[in-house]
Amino acid sequence: ASRPPDRGLAGMAPKPRVMQRGSFPSGVEVHGEKYMAMTKTLLPGESYHAERGSMVWMSDGVEMKASFGSFGAMFSGENLFKTTFTNTTNNDSEFVGIGVNAPMGSLIPVNPSSLDGGALNVKRGGWLANAEGAEVTAAFLPTRSAAACCCGGMSPLIQKVAGNADVVLNAGGTIVQVDLLPGEELVVDTGSVVAFSSNVQFDVRQVGSCDTCCFAGEACFNTVLTGPGTVYVQTTGYDKIKSMFVRVVDN
Repeated sequence: ASRPPDRGLAGMAPKPRVMQRGSFPSGVEVHGEKYMAMTKTLLPGESYHAERGSMVWMSDGVEMKASFGSFGAMFSGENLFKTTFTNTTNNDSEFVGIGVNAPMGSLIPVNPSSLDGGALNVKRGGWLANAEGAEVTAAFLPTRSAAACCCGGMSPLIQKVAGNADVVLNAGGTIVQVDLLPGEELVVDTGSVVAFSSNVQFDVRQVGSCDTCCFAGEACFNTVLTGPGTVYVQTTGYDKIKSMFVRVVDN
């Protein structure tokens, strides 16, 4: 890869940015720091789509019904059906409350059209909700090699989110956003990648020597993401939570 442009002191890249409440679009109120939930205000006639079983509360003027997603969505970690919430009144204050579907879950707001490439590749089960105008489909993981497909920490079949509308993803722990320049690389633990814009290249790299793999507490491979584009990283993935519980039980 080519050397990224100089960014100032020692050519260092900017620090990753933790997702803030102010990142959410208007009409969305966020609750909690972890195990987060959100309230989406619906205008008259407006519809909002969410993962099945994610509704926590809603106002009386909102109609809830199941709608068919796609077979592709089912293979990418979602249910065959999704839930659609529609404001059937003339009031502009009707609302629906959506909760995360992951332990220690956090919410990630994104508009795919604002990203490099106009779309976002998302880990299986990462989609939570979206406004009208967004499209969630199944896609093959865009990898450089078979090793990346097998050892990169993401399933070969993932979710692709596109469209000019607000989308909410969910993941575990603190969510960090990193914006990469052309040719710039970010090395990430294989279980920590949540999503990356469609221009980002996805690959893996072996973790040092055999001693490092066996005794440093890391896996044999790290994920390498190469810009330009945006990457979203989670600090506490589901697999990491499972391993925490296993250690507690063993002790």
